[in-house]
Amino acid sequence: MIDSSRPFTFKNLARSLIKGVLNFFTPIVWMTLGSILIVLILRSLCLLQGLELQTTDHYFQLRSAEAMDDRVVIVEVTKANLQLNEPWPPSDARLAQLLERLNAWKPRAIGINLHRDLPVPPGSIAFNNLLTDTPTIISAEQLADGMFGMGSNPLIPPPSAAPESRVGFNNNILDEDQKVRRAFLYWKNEGGTVKESFALKLSKLYLAQNQIYAQPSINRPSDLQLGRGIFRQIQPDTGAYVRADAGAYQILVNFRGGKTPFQTFSMQAILSGDVAPEAVRDRIVLIGATAETQNDFAATPYTRQQPYQPKSSRTWSSTWISGVALQAQFVSQIVSAALDGRLMFQSWPEGVEIVWIGLWAWIGVRLCWRLRGRPKRSLCGMIGLAIGVSLGGYGLFLLGWLVPVVAPMVGLLVAWALVMMVRAHTEEELARSMEF
Repeated sequence: MIDSSRPFTFKNLARSLIKGVLNFFTPIVWMTLGSILIVLILRSLCLLQGLELQTTDHYFQLRSAEAMDDRVVIVEVTKANLQLNEPWPPSDARLAQLLERLNAWKPRAIGINLHRDLPVPPGSIAFNNLLTDTPTIISAEQLADGMFGMGSNPLIPPPSAAPESRVGFNNNILDEDQKVRRAFLYWKNEGGTVKESFALKLSKLYLAQNQIYAQPSINRPSDLQLGRGIFRQIQPDTGAYVRADAGAYQILVNFRGGKTPFQTFSMQAILSGDVAPEAVRDRIVLIGATAETQNDFAATPYTRQQPYQPKSSRTWSSTWISGVALQAQFVSQIVSAALDGRLMFQSWPEGVEIVWIGLWAWIGVRLCWRLRGRPKRSLCGMIGLAIGVSLGGYGLFLLGWLVPVVAPMVGLLVAWALVMMVRAHTEEELARSMEF
């Protein structure tokens, strides 16, 4: 309302308008906006990212274990599988023998998650012939990712006899806490050539027999679609991430839990005939080293202990998985999404996340303001709201949505602190006025 006792000037008009706006915004509104602003500043500084990721990890660990994916089979290659007089790594002859046995059992795809950039005689000719002549065998290579800012892995080329069309890269993405939560599907190298990941190559080979082929998503052509699965490319601010390096084509991984997510056999069991051909037929077989000396182990959301310690240690955690088991997780996600419509994680747009955070901050401020004369009760109310945020986040997680959980909790804490500060200030002003 404009003060009529003052002469009309633009300065007085501006003052009156500002005063009216300030009077319109109640303390609840100001404290809500303050809570949101503080939380957004903390998020922008990446101070909440680690806690958000850990919260998602706890959700994985709380979730019920899924049934074993019988489409994927792992063949472990360890030093214990070899004869006592054989060196490590296994010779080309030994691998050729394994590949011949597996191929005779007619799996849909065989993935060699072993780096064989150099021959390991004897038997190199037989091994190379199998790589060249067997269309179901996919070999792995490691790209030099340091030049793209994604890590410091050196280039490890595939076996020289492997056709380029049957080679996929098996690079992994590590978050700051050294856990794997994302996976590559594509990578464009410096020459502009688009390369496919090892897991994607194997999955496409398997799905082709179901007449399922890669195509752009109808609603979003930049995303890959395979059957019922739409693989959304993550952005720098997807989910808990803040300004993450989203280079190449990355997706969020929905890891399978449980002690045995995949059927696993040793190389010796395959070669000695202890495994029935039906266990391999029409499946995806991944061959990889699980020897501890190879140091090819990865932490996932199910990993509770870091850093990695060998099995001989009392504190060793079985939730560390081998490199070949990690690739099996990626393959399982792609194939299960394409055939079964298994959940693929996604997140809200940034604006919706801010509304979500603001909603909880507003609820927290209103509750604290109503109970501002009873600090302990208001604090209990905040704890109850925080539990509600956590349960809501877990429910949305089970539906495939990754939403902010720590940020709303921090907003509730800030809201409680602001209300208590306003209450203390009001009481101090009241005490001063009573002195006069």
